[in-house]
Order: sequence, then C-alpha cells, then structure tokens
Amino acid sequence: MGKVEILSTPAGNILKTLLGQGITVGISSRGMGSVKESANGGPVEVQDDFELVCWDFVSNPSTHGAFMSPMNESINKPINKYAKVNSIISEMLCEMTGTCGIPKKKSPCGCGGKCGGC
Repeated sequence: MGKVEILSTPAGNILKTLLGQGITVGISSRGMGSVKESANGGPVEVQDDFELVCWDFVSNPSTHGAFMSPMNESINKPINKYAKVNSIISEMLCEMTGTCGIPKKKSPCGCGGKCGGC
C-alpha cells in the first residue's frame, strides 16, 4: 500500500473534507515527455524522456479503477472496494519508467518512518 500526505492548504483541506465524508476520489499522474506513434495505428508509446511531475486527486481518473482507498491505520485494512489504486499506480510507473514499485521514503533517523518523530 502507498501512503499519501495531504497538506493543510486550501485544496488539501477540501480533499480532507471530501474523504472525511466518504467521497471516492481518483488519482491521476501528470508528466511531460514525448510519445511515438505506432506504425499500425495502435496505441502511442511513451518515450524514455518522460518525467513524472506530480499526482493529482480527481473525480474521474483516466486509468480505469485508479481510486484512492482510505485506510483504518489501527488495523491497516481497506474500508472501501477501491483498494487496487496502489497496484494500478505501481503498474503505470513500471510501464512508463521501468522502475517497478513505489520507492520507500528514507527517514533521517533510520527508522523507516516507524518512530513517527522524523
């Protein structure tokens, strides 16, 4: 599972309120780079110069099923049926960048983020 930090900005506060009311939100990536057209008219291919800019919370994600799943941290179980978002994002990153899996954030004290103080 991935973890999201929602900042206390006006937009972040709106997102917190929506999630608190049980509204399902999608996740969409935003990036820049070139694409290559297929010779037979098939799907375009994202090239190696792709740069991921950010992740956006949206009402209608372009990737089917890319919805955020709120978690109950005390028991770490999904509380809705859209728990597949992390695997979908991981698959997208793997296909687009060749880096499979979401990298873990390194903590300054070396605890891996478990202590809650860093």
